[in-house]
Amino acid sequence: MSVEIRPWELMRFSAEIYRGAFRVGSHGWLVSVARPLYAPFHLIYPWIPQGSHVLDIGCGTGAFLLLAQRVRKLGPSVGYDVNEASIRLARAAGKNAGARFEVGAEIPDEALSSASVVTLIDVLHHLQPGSRQALLEQIVGRMAPGARLIVKDLDPRPHWRATANRVTDFLSTRSRVDYLALETLADYVGSQHFEISLREPLPRQVWAHYLMVADKHGGAREERN
Repeated sequence: MSVEIRPWELMRFSAEIYRGAFRVGSHGWLVSVARPLYAPFHLIYPWIPQGSHVLDIGCGTGAFLLLAQRVRKLGPSVGYDVNEASIRLARAAGKNAGARFEVGAEIPDEALSSASVVTLIDVLHHLQPGSRQALLEQIVGRMAPGARLIVKDLDPRPHWRATANRVTDFLSTRSRVDYLALETLADYVGSQHFEISLREPLPRQVWAHYLMVADKHGGAREERN
């Protein structure tokens, strides 16, 4: 995949992927197709090596993972989410994609230890501090040496963009944002035997995002390609 892939191209791919799944969930379908326009997926995919075995935690309707399957030619990959309706839509859209989708709040340790890339895309701000910390502890503790962690989440700064985040998130998921700052996340992950490859804000239009990429020590490091 060229790193020059554009959001409009990803939206076109997404429309193709979800074409036959409209009746499963029209609201989720619309959000899934439009999401590459307001979430910077095009800046994340270059950090996923071709052929990776991806575990996408909080995959929702599968928008990020199904596009990754399309543009990065992933190996066997899996998405987990607590929302059964979202997983039904993900399964309908991805029935021929080679990725599987599971309903569950608990992530099996074996899913973490077998993944070469673990992704958390717009998940942490949906969690309360206690459950968020428990999830992060499980992830960093159970990931295999050499595996990569990619986190894209909403940035609490600047305040006016953070307000746009809150409004958009409520309209799309009916949820309220509880921010985890990039500095707090990177400091914690960096203290757990991970090397931080990238930690930077990703403002996009009126929204504020950030991206963190970290590799767990102890194995061959996958390079960006």
